[in-house]
Amino acid sequence: MPSRRTVRKPTVWTPEEWRHIEEAAVACGVRPLRYVRQAALAAELPPCTRRRGARALLHEFAGVLDTLHQLLRLADGASDPSIAAALESTIRITNEAAEAAAARRGSAEPLIIAVREAGRVLDGLAHRARAAEAPPADEELGAALVTIQIAALGAARVTLGGLGTAVRSIPSQRTIRKRSVWTPDEWRHIEEEARARGVPPLRYVREAALAAKLPPHTRRRGVHALVCELKWVLNNLHQLLHLAEDNAAPAVAAALESTIRIAQDAARTAASRRSSAESLVVAVREAGRGLNELTHQAHIAEALPADEELGAALASIQTAATAVTR
Repeated sequence: MPSRRTVRKPTVWTPEEWRHIEEAAVACGVRPLRYVRQAALAAELPPCTRRRGARALLHEFAGVLDTLHQLLRLADGASDPSIAAALESTIRITNEAAEAAAARRGSAEPLIIAVREAGRVLDGLAHRARAAEAPPADEELGAALVTIQIAALGAARVTLGGLGTAVRSIPSQRTIRKRSVWTPDEWRHIEEEARARGVPPLRYVREAALAAKLPPHTRRRGVHALVCELKWVLNNLHQLLHLAEDNAAPAVAAALESTIRIAQDAARTAASRRSSAESLVVAVREAGRGLNELTHQAHIAEALPADEELGAALASIQTAATAVTR
């Protein structure tokens, strides 16, 4: 019998943050606090900094600027003036945003998340460019630079028509209090994920909800839980696939791609189920737990897990996913 939601935790939000949650919840067809709970349980956030506000935002901008300058040196070495000009423009916008960020006094967590996500894509391009000793493809680089510019403009609070001066305002305080409820197992999962990233559990919940992009859900509870578990598995598989591609490991990448296809088929089948899925949920969750641990260790080591460990985890995932499609 599933656990009841008996763990009550207060969450606090700025008006802007809560408005974002409400809009995202409407788009997914769920109530705001349910959206917060689902987003936090499904999240795979990277390790985050303990520094709040302006210092943390400046730290993210410093990383982005370092990557932009690396790409600019590559563009100069390749004698590509158009790419160099685009990079120089983005560097100017990012510098202005960093100057505006230095004046902030309140929380900047949504901005930190936006800049971090944009910077992660740019860093991946820079990593491949360094390996190839050539600038990235125009389309990929252009999309990454636009994302950086949007995040920087959001942080600097400037309009697209006037990039010169940042408009500074008094940051909002977290005055909106909402009580969230969890099962003991759900809250234990939140505490473990928050501990792994070095942040308090309620901060982890807030950051996860603000960063999430959840798809429309099904109202069938057993089915929803199964789809949710498979999505967590797919999230980890895609992270490992990116790592395999970065490490030029074609055999591992092929095994991961095969497992991803099986898990995707299982997710599609699960969404159409009409009967109880509790036994399948347990099987996928247990298989996914081992994969999640390997993924976490791979992020820390910045290297793929040992072949034997990864092979065993993928076999468990394939067995659980195949049981869903039967």
